[in-house]
Amino acid sequence: MGVRAAVNPSAATGAGDAETLDLARGNAPGTVKTLGRIVSLTDYEDFARAFAGVGKAQARELWSGRQKVVHLSVAPEADAELTSSDTLIVNLSEAIEKVRDPARPLVLQPYQRRYFAMTARIASDPTYRPEDVILWAQQSLEAVFGYEVRKLGQPVTAAEVISALHAVTGVVSVDLDALAILVDGSTPDTSGISLQAVLPALPAMGPGQRAQRDAFTAAELLTVLPSSITLSVMETVDA
Repeated sequence: MGVRAAVNPSAATGAGDAETLDLARGNAPGTVKTLGRIVSLTDYEDFARAFAGVGKAQARELWSGRQKVVHLSVAPEADAELTSSDTLIVNLSEAIEKVRDPARPLVLQPYQRRYFAMTARIASDPTYRPEDVILWAQQSLEAVFGYEVRKLGQPVTAAEVISALHAVTGVVSVDLDALAILVDGSTPDTSGISLQAVLPALPAMGPGQRAQRDAFTAAELLTVLPSSITLSVMETVDA
């Protein structure tokens, strides 16, 4: 009462964009299922996905070396890096602590990002310009294997890549020449990478399950690196 104006000396942070209709449809049931308390692994995932700013979550029961713990890997709504000190992780942890079962230890970690590279040759329908078909194929791969649609711990297969390319308008046939995970996230010489049938995206693991034997590691999110997609049109041979 009586206040005419207020000035915020610094910009607000930590908020998330408004939910899209598809996200609302997916998250709304989760808030009802948890009913304000977290008990099962599914409850942890539902609660995290419904939390503002969180886009993906995966809960697993892991062995710490002494006891079973609940491990929760989370990724933000937007395609961005996330650290344990970020406001989103801190706020989510505080919210979970108020409603979870205290008898089960919890480890909350931000996801790990992984990228893959690929090389393919495409035979295009002569009805379409080859450069258009290549552009559409690039856009399709970025959409199918992009941040928004991929899940934590979801692998990528060569068959899935070929299927995505075959679904592109103007593509007649596909020859997938290379498919591999990028070790350091840098753009490689794609002519030198191998062709692997399955690219794994590992789930969260406990101490002793990986090279870091004294620490937990979060689930991986495997997406394509747009700059590492190499597409070309097959040369036709006259009969």
